[in-house]
Amino acid sequence: MKRKTLLISVLAIILCFSFTFATLAATTSPKDLVLTGIDNMDLDFSQKFYNQSSGNITYTVNRFGGNSLKEVSIPGGTTLDCDFKLDVPGKKSAIDLKLKYNNQTYPGQMFLSDDKLIFTKSFLTAIKELAPQSDIGDLSQYPEYLYFSTPMMTQVWTTMLDYPNAKITEETKDLIKFFVEAIPAEYFSTSGGTITLELDQDGFVDTIYAILQKVKNEKTRFAEIMVTLATTYDTTGTMGDPQQMKAEIIKGIDDAVNSGTWPTKEQLQMINSFIQVKQFKYQSSIIPGGQRNFDAVIALQPEIGSGQMDITSESKGKTDNLTGIYKFKLSFTEPGGTSVNGALEVGVKASDNTITQDLDFYATAKKATGEVEFDVAISGQSTQQVEDGMVINVPALTSSNSLNIEEYMNTSIGVIGGSSGPTTVEVVSRGNTPIFVNHRVVATDAEPFMQNGRMMVPVRFVSESLNAKVRWIDPNVIRITRGDQVISMFAGETSYILDGQQTQMDTVPVVKDGRTFVPVRFVAEALNCDVNYTDNKVYINSKE
Repeated sequence: MKRKTLLISVLAIILCFSFTFATLAATTSPKDLVLTGIDNMDLDFSQKFYNQSSGNITYTVNRFGGNSLKEVSIPGGTTLDCDFKLDVPGKKSAIDLKLKYNNQTYPGQMFLSDDKLIFTKSFLTAIKELAPQSDIGDLSQYPEYLYFSTPMMTQVWTTMLDYPNAKITEETKDLIKFFVEAIPAEYFSTSGGTITLELDQDGFVDTIYAILQKVKNEKTRFAEIMVTLATTYDTTGTMGDPQQMKAEIIKGIDDAVNSGTWPTKEQLQMINSFIQVKQFKYQSSIIPGGQRNFDAVIALQPEIGSGQMDITSESKGKTDNLTGIYKFKLSFTEPGGTSVNGALEVGVKASDNTITQDLDFYATAKKATGEVEFDVAISGQSTQQVEDGMVINVPALTSSNSLNIEEYMNTSIGVIGGSSGPTTVEVVSRGNTPIFVNHRVVATDAEPFMQNGRMMVPVRFVSESLNAKVRWIDPNVIRITRGDQVISMFAGETSYILDGQQTQMDTVPVVKDGRTFVPVRFVAEALNCDVNYTDNKVYINSKE
């Protein structure tokens, strides 16, 4: 297990190196000036592209088959053509799509607007053709537009808006500098106007050890760099609390050091038994915008399966005249005899107003018996140009011309967590009384009802959707807690206790068909929410 973990860690560091030296700008002398050069790194492309631009992307499927891909039929020659417009400040994008499949053309449109992804129902026609087993149903039942909202879109816009300000570059620079600072100075040299970093097998082991020592000795800085990279554009808080993440990274390093599992120099010699560095070389012209090359050839030793990984990048020029080609190739045969081969090659040309890219990708896996698990080959071409003053018209969504996919799916089936674990249940259908909490349908297997003029809802589903916990305490106590807030209600009684203060309501919680129902307004308002009952729907929204 330790050997496998070490292998994964080393390969991760190799990939980090490949990114580092593929993006490193020209510098003027060995190590110290390499670090200065990192500080002066600029964006690869003109900032104009992160404002308003338009272009075209075309993907062609050359091969698509194998046992693991039987359920999706994509014949060779299938193409997806996309004409797009992008307005980053306006947080809008429009994409016209044409899928050419089996001599038929399936048009469609996609729109990005703030946190919404909108597409026309013609997408479903294409999906039904590509995956006939998909249970889409009668397409005539759907309106013209389907959409869903996702916080991820907000995060994407934030990243793109900030990128021209070099914020993402600054964060990346910190990580690159951390790695370069650890590399022993003896592996840097200059000659004939070119700076070179070159590692042989021993130098590679020395560098891995130096990086691990730096992480151990500068654990706080390392944790700050990693957490900043992970959370800077996490506008939804998905990654968690940054301070907690930082503390966990530091604790993980301390635990490994204290338990003796942090690799020693002698243990790192194990690298020689499963990885052989055939080439690891970065070269850059001292002249700004000059030629930059990175080449790495890493062989995997037969003990873990034989194979080789090749990483190459060549680039020159600045943002107004950049050319580059980036290649990754992998060939590997595992001990069981299954062979995996793949390659990705991307060519780039950029001027001040135009970017063109060509992409070629293939991946195959074949068992020792000759049986093909998958065989995929895709090529792509794209062109993007700056286009100032564009106007993107996103369709106005109404209840008659659109459908929220997420709400539709949630009101068809949901997963509910109880004390005995997740259970799949049928939920309230769209024709009854759906409950929306912060614009999302709550999955519930019990229908709300009116009692004494009050809407009664199943307490557990609604409360948990508001991040509150519910506990039943015999004989009749319903306790709802969220943070330091506590609400105690009593089945069959009008009194309830909110944060230690007893008061009255004009109806009572009830137990019906094994579910506990409470008056939604009392609970929601106690949890600082607004409640509305409109068109046979219950809406609960947290106050700002």
